[in-house]
Amino acid sequence: MRKTLFFASVVAVMLALPCLVFADGRSPGEELQAAVTRARDYRELALLFGAESYFPSEWEDADAFFAGIMATGDMGGAIADYNAAGDAFASIFRLSVSLYAQAREDEIMMIRDGLVAASARASFPELFAPADRAALVALDKYEAGEYRAARDSAATAYVMFRVLETAFGAWQTRGEIFRRQFIDYAQNNFDRAEEILGEAIYVYLAGDFPLALENAIEAQARYSLVLSAGWAALAENRSSLARTERIAAVEARANVNIAPGRFSVEPIRCTTWRWIPCRGNISGKPRSSLPTRWLCTFMLGCPRWKGGAPRRRR
Repeated sequence: MRKTLFFASVVAVMLALPCLVFADGRSPGEELQAAVTRARDYRELALLFGAESYFPSEWEDADAFFAGIMATGDMGGAIADYNAAGDAFASIFRLSVSLYAQAREDEIMMIRDGLVAASARASFPELFAPADRAALVALDKYEAGEYRAARDSAATAYVMFRVLETAFGAWQTRGEIFRRQFIDYAQNNFDRAEEILGEAIYVYLAGDFPLALENAIEAQARYSLVLSAGWAALAENRSSLARTERIAAVEARANVNIAPGRFSVEPIRCTTWRWIPCRGNISGKPRSSLPTRWLCTFMLGCPRWKGGAPRRRR
């Protein structure tokens, strides 16, 4: 009787083995699924926070190990391997998330510091407040361990500061256009830029930050076209003025008035220099030997040059 009971108990235990649970109350299948889910979640997090770029060799090793786990076909071994893969991805993620967060903070602060230095914050405080709040929300979520939410909040804050940076650049270009009075050189572009910049600010305050950035970029481009058209017109005007002045200077040199008693002037270019005696009374000086180039440039009235008597102005 005791022997029968012993064998019955053994059989009962053997039949119950597939339903055994682990110390935390999970079956082997549940434990395997939990290990797989954990490994995949940390893998996805590591990808989101740039693990491939920050730690490429470690990422390749962990990803290759993760991809080859099921080749063993052993549940117990698979659970251990998935846990190991999860640990590897978790380690890479923790290292990557701090670098990623620092990089996003640096990007945001670089834009913000530049705007503050340019007095943009003092000029438009109502536009800065929402962006500052978004950056603080990202920081709070990161410190609370809500990494996905922190990543999204940081991305939003970055776009908001980009809108402010682009819109303020457009505003500065607009001010230069007014100072230089370039509006008339591209009136259509200027009017359209005014409309688009206003739309950018409106949708920014309404919370549509990607559209606000798109509008701010277009407004800045149109203001730049107006400024370029103004500079081009100004350069053309100066070039025309310079040409006019050169023509006037040439005409003035061609009609030089010589004082009474001096010979008339006909500018002719000579390429050689020769000394020849001159018997005429040049510039009130007695005869002398003068270089031919001097003569042909200034005093063609010398009787030794082309012959004939000196010509005097009346």
